[in-house]
Parts: sequence; C-alpha cells; structure tokens
Amino acid sequence: MMSDITSTFESMSIGLLVALGALLVAELVLMVTALVSVLRRSQEELNGPKWLWILVVIFVNMIGPIVYFILGRKPEQVDVAVAQGEDRPEAVQSVADVLYGDAPSEDAQ
Repeated sequence: MMSDITSTFESMSIGLLVALGALLVAELVLMVTALVSVLRRSQEELNGPKWLWILVVIFVNMIGPIVYFILGRKPEQVDVAVAQGEDRPEAVQSVADVLYGDAPSEDAQ
C-alpha cells in the first residue's frame, strides 16, 4: 500500500506537487485563522453555537473556514457619533487621536 502512494507521488509532475503543496498551506492557514477567530469571539458575536463552527472549520475542508468568515460572524457594531456644525472639527480630531494617538504638541515640531 505504501508503495502505491509513493508511486503516485513519483508519477506527478513538479508543478502539480507545488500546486498541491500551496493548496495544503492555504487550507491550513485558513483553518488556523478561522479557529483562532472562533475561539476569541464570545457566543454573542457568532451566528450559531461556537462548538458547531469549530466542527465546520475543522471537518469541512477549505470551504468550512470560508463559510465561517462569510456567515458565522455577526457584523461588528461601530458606535459612530456624528457631530453637528462647529463641533465637527473636534470630532474629526478625536477620531484621529483614537486611530493614530495624540497629536504631537506644537513645541515638539
């Protein structure tokens, strides 16, 4: 039996072996990324039970992690406060501070 597997791989071209290797790496990266995502999220952030998504990701090769990323996660809720009138530049600055840290002082420049 082992010789059948060995002869199968020996009869494949190098290009096909490289493609199979790349596909295997892509599948493993997707699976590990999806599993980490499932395990880090709370039950409220998922569409369905956590244990079910773990089984789908592990046992439904290549398609399972993709299905999880499309259907399994609830959209993140973003709290966006829209400033009116004169407060708008301050709101934009506060968003920039959150994203990039506080602006350097005038003395530092």
